Amino acid sequence: MKKLKQLVGTRFVFFYFIFYFFYGAHFLLQLEIGYLQKKKKKKAYYTAPEVLNGEYDRSADIWSVGVILFCMLFGFPPFYVDGECMRVGQSEEDAIFEGIQKGFNPITKPGYGPWFPEGIEVSNYAKDLISKMLVKPIKDRPTVAECLSHPWIRGEANNHAIPRTVIQSL
Repeated sequence: MKKLKQLVGTRFVFFYFIFYFFYGAHFLLQLEIGYLQKKKKKKAYYTAPEVLNGEYDRSADIWSVGVILFCMLFGFPPFYVDGECMRVGQSEEDAIFEGIQKGFNPITKPGYGPWFPEGIEVSNYAKDLISKMLVKPIKDRPTVAECLSHPWIRGEANNHAIPRTVIQSL
């Protein structure tokens, strides 16, 4: 946990992350929308694919925490969209949901999208945890206990500093 606290850098985000694990996404998404982020599109980024279909359980919270981890490490959400990649007449929220339905691809390549961005150094342990949390089939997603026992959370990750580009984008 010490490495996670160092990685995050602020106690607020550290406790936000831990609180999220213990109390679930629904409360925190309400807090986030009501206090931290006023725009509707912000909550779209954290939505699990099964939530879009109306059938979900607590594993949707694991997905949302995976998105938060991705944002903390890379400085942008994994299903980031901008005006250039949207179809004519498509809302930004619909474009985000479309990306979520397509899923996360745990490869490394240039640019923004549902993959690990090239050029931002992150441990393989962190990538492993995120890719497990952002898997579409609910049955393949880890439980909270499995996430908390992951080597990256247990502190077996490297001790590299967070790249300046990530810090600046947060």
